[in-house]
Order: sequence, then C-alpha cells, then structure tokens
Amino acid sequence: MNAFSEFIAKKFGSEIWAKVLERVGLSRKHIFLPMEEVNDHLARNIVMNAAEIIGMSYKDLSREFGYYLATVFIPRKFDKLLRLSNSFRGLLMLIRFCHEAERTHSKFIVYDVKEIRDNVYFISFETHVFHPEIAVGKILGLAKLYNEEIEILRKGSNFITLKIIRG
Repeated sequence: MNAFSEFIAKKFGSEIWAKVLERVGLSRKHIFLPMEEVNDHLARNIVMNAAEIIGMSYKDLSREFGYYLATVFIPRKFDKLLRLSNSFRGLLMLIRFCHEAERTHSKFIVYDVKEIRDNVYFISFETHVFHPEIAVGKILGLAKLYNEEIEILRKGSNFITLKIIRG
C-alpha cells in the first residue's frame, strides 16, 4: 500500500489520498509502512474507493498504477536489479529467481516463461491481490524500459499470458 499511496498522492493529490483513507475507515493521516502486509480485503477496498473518488474505472486505475510501479517505483527501488538484465525476459527470469530463492510474500509473482520462437515468449503471471490490470500495467511499463513491444494474449483473475517481441 505504500507504493499505491505514493502513486495516488503524486498523480491526483494528497487530499484525494486523505479522502480515500477516510472513506475506508482509516485516519486521514494514516501512513502505510514500506513492505507492510495489508489484508486483501482492505487493499481492494482502498483501490475501489480511490477509483470511485477519482472517477476512473477500477480496471483503468489498476493498470495506471501498475504502469507507475514499473516506470517510477521499481526503477527507484530496484535499480540494480534492472541493470543486471539486458531485456524484459531477462528481468522476468531474475525476478522469478529472486522469488523462488527468498520465498517472499510478494503480491505479484512470475510462475512460467516459455519461449515459442526467436524473441517471442509466452509469460504467465499470478497476481494474488488487486485487479489483474495492475500486472498488465506493470508489464507494459517494464517492457517500455527495455523498448520492447508486448501483446496481451489472454488474462484471467489470476493469470496473464503475453507475447513479447523484442524491440
């Protein structure tokens, strides 16, 4: 929630974030700590209320947040990880390795990467919380960092399959 609160405050203003907190029954000055575990019900409630207050669909706000994560938050927090990879697929493999090695409680994990032919991959994701559009936005944003084109082939409530064409 720390990243989401930052996103809402920067993009739509701190007063909007305060209204969201108030609407879900928290203090207007409540601060989520980095890596603080927030239950799924509260997290969904916060995102749904933020979308309503801002006047966006839940889907659109979720995708925009995912894009923000990939283009602003992740580069700032995980710059070294991004520099270790020379491609989007390489980054996904690094993320997958880190999750498997550390067994983190991440809300967004990679679970399968398959190469179909040269520079074309089908990558499935599992997202435990929020709308799958957060994962879509995150993927599109990360691909942009590597100048790669992405086509979304299929998505469901807990998976996304993509076609990645290297730029």
